[in-house]
Amino acid sequence: MPEIKPSSVEDLIDIIDKHSSDIENGTYDIILDKDLTSQIPSNISLFLIKHSCSSRLCIGRYSNDIDLLSLLAKDSDRLVRKGVAENIHTPPEILTILANDHSSEVSVAVLQNANTPTFVLTSCLTTGNLGSLWSIAGNPSAPPEILTTFAKNEEASLRYLVAKHPNTPTSILAILSKDSDSFVRTGVANNIHTPPEVLTILAKDEDPEVRVPVALNSNTPMSVIAILKNDPAIEVREIAINRNKGCFIATAIYGSHFAPEVIILRYYRDHVMMKNIFGRLCVIIYYFVSPTIARFIRQNGSIKYIIRRLILDPLLCRINKINY
Repeated sequence: MPEIKPSSVEDLIDIIDKHSSDIENGTYDIILDKDLTSQIPSNISLFLIKHSCSSRLCIGRYSNDIDLLSLLAKDSDRLVRKGVAENIHTPPEILTILANDHSSEVSVAVLQNANTPTFVLTSCLTTGNLGSLWSIAGNPSAPPEILTTFAKNEEASLRYLVAKHPNTPTSILAILSKDSDSFVRTGVANNIHTPPEVLTILAKDEDPEVRVPVALNSNTPMSVIAILKNDPAIEVREIAINRNKGCFIATAIYGSHFAPEVIILRYYRDHVMMKNIFGRLCVIIYYFVSPTIARFIRQNGSIKYIIRRLILDPLLCRINKINY
């Protein structure tokens, strides 16, 4: 089936005017862009919901029209209902209904939605399987009382989700910092709300995988960072030494340490690359070679243009798409 991807609302309306019969009989399928979905008039959306499978999936996942979401929450296709359950615009009353969906994919998606009411999350604490509990612990709006309950669970992966959750009380973080599982302690070291005194203790952890996020955490006291600069593990030392350094190559290309592009790349470095071994290795290598490359770039305008257009701009585009 041929697919058509309109570039604007005007383009979409023009396509429907010219090919409405082909869309109605299923000859053409309309592929909507995420950002375009919320701009489409309701009557056009209703037409697409009726005649375009791909459009129905996209509208369910991204539309902010409550009436459309209410309609699609009853769709016969579980993937459409799952999209509604994942939609950040879906209101609590629709999510409450979808929580009882016969498809586990849909009900799990409800548990992960930040708009899901607390009473819906709580109702799954005793009846839900481990996968459901993971979904609740990963919900950005999970309340402190539920996270506190999960902190006592025997499943380490669940305690890890609690350890890194921003809503977890600091008193619970202090308890989890002494957890027997280093994976859980790593979660505490990564948490943006972990207090300095807890990070100071974790800086002495026997596992370097725990000390790495301590070196990166903005709450870690500078006196502790000074100690970590001499850490026996090279990855810990390099992060502690270079944590305040900018992106040399990006700064040379975009012209300022405070350029929006540099800030985004620095955030990506700290919050994505530094969270895994391969990413940390790449950052360490980068700091060894980037000052020399940056000097060369500043002296060569054509190289600057090539690196920006072929490497950094596409990378920034990808980062923006995944919301970093």
